[in-house]
Amino acid sequence: MMRSAMLLIVLGCLFPAQVSAQWSVAPFAGVTFSSESGLIDLDAALGTTRAVYGAAVGWRRGWFSVDAEIGRSDAFFEGSGDLVERGRVTTLMGNVSFIVPPGRARALLRPFVGIGIGVVRAEQRDVLDVFTRNTTLLGGNLAAGVLVRLRPAIDVRADVRYFRSVDREGTTAFVSDFIIFWRTTGGVVFRF
Repeated sequence: MMRSAMLLIVLGCLFPAQVSAQWSVAPFAGVTFSSESGLIDLDAALGTTRAVYGAAVGWRRGWFSVDAEIGRSDAFFEGSGDLVERGRVTTLMGNVSFIVPPGRARALLRPFVGIGIGVVRAEQRDVLDVFTRNTTLLGGNLAAGVLVRLRPAIDVRADVRYFRSVDREGTTAFVSDFIIFWRTTGGVVFRF
C-alpha cells in the first residue's frame, strides 16, 4: 500500500495534471510615440519616437489575466540638443486583460483588450540644473493587442497602449506635471 502511494506521488510529480491557471513572464521592447508633457521640453524631444523596454509578470485563467508591468524609456526627454543630461520615463502598472471574444482563450491567434492603473515616473535633468524635475504621477493605460501561440507554453505578444497620467499642477507657474504617450511593443510570453 505504501509503495503504491509513493508511486502515485512520483507519477503525479512527473506528469502533473493540466491546470487552467498559468503564471507568465513577458519581456518586451518597442517604441513610444505621440508624447506630450507639461514638463519643459528643452531638447524638443516630445512627439518623437523613443525606445522602450520592460517586462511583465502575470497570471491568467482562461480569457482573463492580470499582470504587473514595468516599462522604461531612457531617452524620453532627450532630443538632438545638448541641454538635457537625463530624461527618462518609467511606468509601473497593474493591468487587467481580456481575450476577445472569450471563446478564443485556447486559439492560435488571440486578440485582447486591457486597462491598467499605476504610476508614471518622469526624471529630467538639464545641464545647468535649472529645470530639473523628478515627479511620480498617478496614471493609467488602455491596451489592445494580440497573442500568437508558438508552442504550448510560449506566445508572441504585440500590443499598443495609451498612457496618461493625472494632471497635477507643478510647483512653478511654468510647469504642470502630466505625461501622455502611446507605446507599441512586441515580446515573448513564457507561461508556466
